[in-house]
Amino acid sequence: KAVQKDMVIGPVRLLAKSGGKSGDFRVEASHD
Repeated sequence: KAVQKDMVIGPVRLLAKSGGKSGDFRVEASHD
């Protein structure tokens, strides 16, 4: 269970930052 949650938190966190504090956190870089 812990592993699955970690995997989801990873991408979700980047998306949240993309339109939150930094505004343009460069989501494309994460997609690589």
